[in-house]
Formats: sequence, C-alpha cells, structure tokens
Amino acid sequence: MLLFPEHGVGGRLFPEGHGRFLNGYYRERGVDVRAQAKVASVRRSDDRLLLAVESIDGRLETLRVNAAVAGLGITPATALAESVGVEVEDGIVVDGALRTAHPAI
Repeated sequence: MLLFPEHGVGGRLFPEGHGRFLNGYYRERGVDVRAQAKVASVRRSDDRLLLAVESIDGRLETLRVNAAVAGLGITPATALAESVGVEVEDGIVVDGALRTAHPAI
C-alpha cells in the first residue's frame, strides 16, 4: 500500500500529470494506491501495526499492517545551483517542462 496527502505520487516534487501517471503505474502492478490520505496515528497490536488513515473527506479507516515506512520529506541541496545563478526557492525553480530559467541549464 502507498498513501500520501497529494493527488499523485510525489505531488510536491512532480507536475500533477506525472504524479497521476505514477498512481496508475503502481495500481496496474497491484499496489493499493491511496491519494489524498494521511496517517493520523500508529499503534502496535500484537505483532502488527494499526494505522488510522484519514481520507480527504475526513473518514477514518484502520489498517492492520506488518510494517510502515514514513517518508517525512527532504531538504534540497541548492548551494551549487545558487552559486551559478540558478533561481531557487524550496528547491530549484523549474517550468512545466522541468527547465530552469538559466540559459545554460
């Protein structure tokens, strides 16, 4: 199972269409993809974990799983890009085709 708060996988990193493509890619391979969902709590029950999962409409569902991996985000390393004049914010700024405004990059 794969769950995340955005519309698509990597929603804060990729354009929306790419994230939705990845949703379909994983679903076609048998992965239970849950977009716009988040883990509200985790607790142990015997040899399993119980995840309380909240959907965008506020519904709570309890899932019993063997293990959970949390992706808590990243801090982009932008020093090299900044040193050559590439625009950065919370990462390198790109357009819809993933191009920077820098003419040589």
